[in-house]
Amino acid sequence: MRTTAPAVDVSLLEMAEGDADKEHADKEQSLLASIRRDLDDVEAALAKLDEGAYGRCETCGEPLDEQRLATAPTERFCALHQPRDLTEGGYSGSADVGNSFMAGSAGSQVKDVD
Repeated sequence: MRTTAPAVDVSLLEMAEGDADKEHADKEQSLLASIRRDLDDVEAALAKLDEGAYGRCETCGEPLDEQRLATAPTERFCALHQPRDLTEGGYSGSADVGNSFMAGSAGSQVKDVD
């Protein structure tokens, strides 16, 4: 005796496809927003370079550690003044990260580019 396949509720499949499409669109929007932020950061760094202010903390004006700039060329703050909500780019603002960069920044100088 043959059994028939259970009936498939087409509306459930359509909803699942719609959810997948929305999830894909949400991921695309998130990626585009991230790319836009990165581009804005690069443009801001280039403007600072033109102004002669590249490599200085936006809060205190002190030169940023060369290692910090090598790791994150668009960095805007020294370890001491890194806002807690700016945790992207590998800097969590934690005491360990801040102390390691601050220890090396005392003798570091940012070279001017002509």
